[in-house]
Amino acid sequence: MSHLIGPHLRRLHHHSAADTDVTERYATRDDYPPWKGGVTMFCSADEHEEEPVIPSLALFKTLTPNDDDDDDDDDDDGSITNEDGAISSDGVPSPSAPSPSPSSSPLLSVLPTVGECAVHLELLESFFALRRKVLASAPLDEVFEVPKTNRTVFRVNKSKNILGRFEFTQKPYKLKDTNWPAERKKKWPLFIGMAVQRFKAWIETADADKLLLVDDGGGFFRLRFLPPLGWNGKLTKGSYHVDVLMVWHAFLLNPKDFVTFCANQQLERIRHVHFPWAQIHSALDTKSDSYHYSLPEDAQDWFRSVVGFAPDLFVGLVLATPGSVERPTWIAFEDQQLAENVHRQAGFVDKMHRHLWIRSPAAQGTLTRAVSRYDKFLRLLGLYRTKMLVPTLDIDLVWHTHQLSAARYEADTRARTGSYVNHDDKLGKPVLHDSLGETQGLFYMRFGEQYSICLCWDCEAVVSVLEERDAELEGDVMKLAKESIADMRDLVLQEVEYFRHVECSRRSKAGRYNKKIKNRLPVRRVNAPPTGFGSSYNTAGKPLHS
Repeated sequence: MSHLIGPHLRRLHHHSAADTDVTERYATRDDYPPWKGGVTMFCSADEHEEEPVIPSLALFKTLTPNDDDDDDDDDDDGSITNEDGAISSDGVPSPSAPSPSPSSSPLLSVLPTVGECAVHLELLESFFALRRKVLASAPLDEVFEVPKTNRTVFRVNKSKNILGRFEFTQKPYKLKDTNWPAERKKKWPLFIGMAVQRFKAWIETADADKLLLVDDGGGFFRLRFLPPLGWNGKLTKGSYHVDVLMVWHAFLLNPKDFVTFCANQQLERIRHVHFPWAQIHSALDTKSDSYHYSLPEDAQDWFRSVVGFAPDLFVGLVLATPGSVERPTWIAFEDQQLAENVHRQAGFVDKMHRHLWIRSPAAQGTLTRAVSRYDKFLRLLGLYRTKMLVPTLDIDLVWHTHQLSAARYEADTRARTGSYVNHDDKLGKPVLHDSLGETQGLFYMRFGEQYSICLCWDCEAVVSVLEERDAELEGDVMKLAKESIADMRDLVLQEVEYFRHVECSRRSKAGRYNKKIKNRLPVRRVNAPPTGFGSSYNTAGKPLHS
């Protein structure tokens, strides 16, 4: 693992910083600047069918669509624990038929799969796009009456008349309202406040509706119809939907608060629902820049007829008369808590968008290692129950994915740690910083591995290359050490540059139509050397396997 020493990683980081700007400016062109050799190794695809499929379909191979039959999925994949922590004989069925946990523990509880974590990343991208859409919506500015004051000032204008003499006149100029950007941001809390009201109506109805919750065996349920999330990119009837899914997602990430809420509202079944990962993956348009979420027609009909609300909140707001939407003067404490859950998760959504692992060339390796590290994190929680342990970003992603199936999460954590592990996202940075240092020490002492690691595309690609080469050489460290560091570095750089090139092109493609490339994503040139590592595409850009 000498390839991972500081100088090599710093060189990769330096390359990334130097090339990002060039990649963004030339992502939609077939010619690179002279200092890059004049011609890039990439060219535009001739047909849409030749465009690269990113993320690879193999990333979601563990997802299995749920059937509508109530007697399906009878096989047990895990163990349930009762309130006192004892293991019962019933199993924890998985809606996505996950592969066995990487844990070396003899316990049979099931951790989130790579496919579930990948769908979670897609869902977070959709959340990010929805928030950006709401904040940038000019129609919503009018509906919520966002104050905008463009002050007019008069400035002296000097000009010559027909006689060649100078004349001085006062010309009006409009100044930008410097407070307007801050005022526009207030639309998001109002939007979330409305989503909270609709979420409460949905969850109470869903818990009592036997048509919606399908018995999945072992006391667990699955959703027949998806809850509404956001928008599908077109301002037409039925194209935008209320953010019930986003409020539910944020609430589930506060496990004990969700348990208390269900107990107070006498909701007995909704907490035992498996999060619908396969259905969400099918509803998301991963080819778009905004991960558009399209709610199926049957789900729209159910929400409209049973819950009693039209599923088109965004459209309803956009088409409303300015000033007709009342701002609440008083909000119940419970509703405030639900809204704050969503606001707190905005920071995590932004971090996932910045890392963009779902578009990374090493996505499979990153998520596989994250699940393994989360397994070790749970073991630490079981060994040091009195200490507050802080997860890293990759571990936190898997942890969040696990919590979204509430009853399964409780059963798994009781089986693995002996107690129900809560997740508190209300802690401040000073507290987390102090505990992170202690967690690093415990993790290294127990497993002999670094805890806080760089998770950028380049570093993750390096690790993936080393893991693949180590598997090919069957663990022969001497052979691995003799391989050229320069060749391996160049291999990583080529692959990361290509994926970065595709991502920049995808964003540019979403923003405008480029006649020269006919709105196509780039593929590798036929005469370009294949990169070989972790790639699902040949030199023509066509998938080698699904």
